[in-house]
Amino acid sequence: MASPHHKAERFVTQIYWTYKNGGYETMERLILNLQDKEWSGYDAENPSRGFTGFSIQHIKKEYAEWQGVYFYHPVFNNISRSIRKVENLDLSNIDDVDRFLLDTRKVYELNHSEFSPLYEKVLKYAIQKAVIDSNESLAETVILALKGKVKDYPEFLEYALIAARSNHQLKRVMYNLLREDINEVRDYKGDGSSFW
Repeated sequence: MASPHHKAERFVTQIYWTYKNGGYETMERLILNLQDKEWSGYDAENPSRGFTGFSIQHIKKEYAEWQGVYFYHPVFNNISRSIRKVENLDLSNIDDVDRFLLDTRKVYELNHSEFSPLYEKVLKYAIQKAVIDSNESLAETVILALKGKVKDYPEFLEYALIAARSNHQLKRVMYNLLREDINEVRDYKGDGSSFW
């Protein structure tokens, strides 16, 4: 009884649901095995019409409504996904740890009761690994995640200050976040590569 538009909307949202909750491979196999004429609303005169008008944000909003979330917010709705990410995170892969910390730092700033303690465990591990392994990229990510709280980790801060003497990018990050609090980073001079 729904309009063709609403049927199409539900269909693409169902595909997204299987992507988020499992069964995507089965859905993909079934869809790829369909003949053109088996598509509901198939237009033989215009077969390339497809599912237009559904952005990924639109689909995510519809999906959120299916889950009982009536006000979709791109950050708040990332919490459950971020919890799954941290639960499956391989700490031995430092690149994955770095990427996780960077990708989920906005979610961490929400101070969510379940996610924030998990993030902080990974963050403390990353602080140790950055110092032990002299990993400047990881140190930069940690500083971006900690912001002003970096002062609570004196050993890490000392390492970052030393590394920043020869790492221009790290020094720029420290300057942007800590110039009001730490004299040593105030003398940063841009290299002309920034548009700002």
